Amino acid sequence: MLEHLSENKKVMYLGIFMVWLFHVSAIIGMSVGDSEWFLSKTTINLLVALFFLILCYPILSEKSIKVAGFVFMTGMVVEWIGVHNDWLFGSYYYGNNLGPKIYGVPLLIGVNWLTLLLQLSLIWKEL
Repeated sequence: MLEHLSENKKVMYLGIFMVWLFHVSAIIGMSVGDSEWFLSKTTINLLVALFFLILCYPILSEKSIKVAGFVFMTGMVVEWIGVHNDWLFGSYYYGNNLGPKIYGVPLLIGVNWLTLLLQLSLIWKEL
């Protein structure tokens, strides 16, 4: 089923539309003063982007599942180093709007690393 959906251009265009809609809405909404409402929806935004990305480019093989797990874990470790040692990305911490944390790093950050690197790999393939 995922193979069929990944070839469906309508699903891909819907995903692109949804990601653009969420980002443009957030930019406008935050610029007019609704920052807190949009920040509280960050989790939904990141999960929707990952959902459409995996729907269009499924992670089906054992190798791709291992790579995805490695990227997730590497992202979590890098962020842990940054949060606890104030280097790599400077001094920072995560608030509560990204959900459950492991040692100060939200699980969603690992998901975000996976989403970003999957997108980067797709762009790289096209170059």
